[in-house]
Amino acid sequence: MTEIKKCPFCGGDAKTSIGYSKASFEQLDICAYVICSKCGVTKRGIMNIIDQPFEKVEGLFERVIEDWNSRV
Repeated sequence: MTEIKKCPFCGGDAKTSIGYSKASFEQLDICAYVICSKCGVTKRGIMNIIDQPFEKVEGLFERVIEDWNSRV
């Protein structure tokens, strides 16, 4: 997994988190988060994981971390 940089706003340490939401039989969303442990700013990614290969779901975390790391 890609290294997570410090928060671009306060310099605090950032952690990853995961959440799920089931809207229907055809909709099961996974949410990937990077959250600053100091100021609480969050970057989130979400996708419906029904019929998705594991690699695509795993890629969600990589994209969220890349987005977090590229902020200025």
